[in-house]
Amino acid sequence: MIIYLMLLLQKVASEQKRRIPVFQHHSLAISVFESGNENSFLLRQIKQPKPFTTPTCSPSKHQHINFMTAILKVKVADLTIEWLEQVKSNYAGAEVELRIKELPSEPLTEAQFWAIIDLLNWEAATDMAIIEPAVASLSTYSLAQIYAFQELLTTKLHHLDTPNHAKAIGSAAYQEDRYFSVDYFLYARACVVANGQATYETALNAPEEMPKDLTFEPLLRIASDAYERKTGRSFHYVASLSYETYSNKTAWEIEA
Repeated sequence: MIIYLMLLLQKVASEQKRRIPVFQHHSLAISVFESGNENSFLLRQIKQPKPFTTPTCSPSKHQHINFMTAILKVKVADLTIEWLEQVKSNYAGAEVELRIKELPSEPLTEAQFWAIIDLLNWEAATDMAIIEPAVASLSTYSLAQIYAFQELLTTKLHHLDTPNHAKAIGSAAYQEDRYFSVDYFLYARACVVANGQATYETALNAPEEMPKDLTFEPLLRIASDAYERKTGRSFHYVASLSYETYSNKTAWEIEA
């Protein structure tokens, strides 16, 4: 993960702007356009700088105030109190815009998804204890992979959302002109996924093989719990499909 600090400084233009070199380092880049007398922007020791020039910018003849933007790029892991204090000292009075960019990570594969599902501990005494190994494992993945887990889970539940599957879940099965619990059907589909890849693929291709009178709602919170454990923040992610009952409009022959 890389953090970008964008600092906007206001200067009175007493001279024309001139080029200032940009020094690049593997952990820090500073890009500066300055007005007036030369200023020092020493944020940390930069070994073997490699300068290059940037295009000359000339202010408008009617311009009285110039702005300079310094872009500082540093890995979050390299941030220290001392470094931040030096930024404060060098840029006192500046406005700071903080942007955090997560470095690209490998996508979550189908095999990894099912490996996490297989961590469910069916010997545990409570629902939360059952999903705990899966939550703990997923929380070690990148945020992008946690989102991908939720995307895969949602997609699989969506594909099970059909009338034929709804008619094969036991005593609460779907019947026309009779009350049908959309939540119960969702939790029944979650139970299918929770029982692993073989069970899911069997039920997907043969709806009559749906488990009868079994549900597992806690499966739906694995990604959110993992995200909150990793970041300390609430999980807000909208998948490309929906796992809610009747969301598979094609299967239910519902007009979009």
